[in-house]
This record gives sequence, C-alpha cells and structure tokens, in this order.
Amino acid sequence: VESSAGTLRIASPVIASGGTITLKSGDAVEVNSSVLGGASVSTITIQANADGAGSQGYLQNSTAKLATLATGANAIAIATT
Repeated sequence: VESSAGTLRIASPVIASGGTITLKSGDAVEVNSSVLGGASVSTITIQANADGAGSQGYLQNSTAKLATLATGANAIAIATT
C-alpha cells in the first residue's frame, strides 16, 4: 500500500498469507489496525516520510499489532527518512 502525499492510515487489518507487505508514504504512516503476515511472508516493511521532506514519522496505535511468522533479521523493518 503506497501513498505519495498525505498520511497513509491503516484503519482495517492487513493480512497476507504470502509475499511481502509494504506500507509506504511520502508523509506519515499511521497504523491503527493489525498488520499480519503468515509463514510465507518474507517481510513487513514500513517506510514513512519516503520523500525526505518535512518531519513526518511513524505512529502505531497501542492495540495494533505487527506480526509475521518469518524469522529473518529483516522480518519487520520500520524506517523514516
């Protein structure tokens, strides 16, 4: 899921059984619902402020979960530029 402008808000669960989950925004990323990957999901990648302009960042609601059964070092990566 990608947004080039404006805050990317995840309001409903994101669930994938395979592939890579990517959440990317030129501005902020706000996770208000769980992001879940199954055993064949290689990574969950979140990139906020991808355009490098401003100071937008990453916000996760305390009830939202990030989870994957992947076990690699980069199973879940969160970055702000």
